[in-house]
Amino acid sequence: WSKLLPWQTLRAGTLGKEYIDGLQEKGVGTSLKHYCANNSEFNRMSCSSEMSKRTLMEIYTRNFGYACKAKPTTVMCAYNKVNGVWCSENKEINDILYNRLGFDGAIVSDWEAVHHKVATVKAGLALQMPYRKGMFEEVKEAYDKGELTEAEIDACAGKTVDLINKIQEMKP
Repeated sequence: WSKLLPWQTLRAGTLGKEYIDGLQEKGVGTSLKHYCANNSEFNRMSCSSEMSKRTLMEIYTRNFGYACKAKPTTVMCAYNKVNGVWCSENKEINDILYNRLGFDGAIVSDWEAVHHKVATVKAGLALQMPYRKGMFEEVKEAYDKGELTEAEIDACAGKTVDLINKIQEMKP
């Protein structure tokens, strides 16, 4: 990451961080959204934002990195695809969020943004919104077939448990 930042990225990230800090010091949880490359409201449930790795890192994730310094309660994924992969299933962008941007909380889906439950578990999405009947059976079947590992399931479940504990700690 260069030391010279585009002013828009710095402003968005800094304002996000300060807003999150202000709410959470009052005991109100936050959900930083919509991660990432949420470029359009029109056809957002079907479009894909195509970009290079450099563009992804320098323009679309840097502002989230600044806001994540405030340790938001959750980060909500966007509806769209990034480079052809739904954000809810996109391990590359979720790994950036966890490993490069320092987010240690739960990634949650936006309402009805999950298309393939098994792929979301593999990508590290901790919580699907809303609850959908049959989710447990879908994950269990994938585990039984060897499509999901215990470690992948534990990682998502652990983030969800951590979220529950964090919310309990925030209560006045």
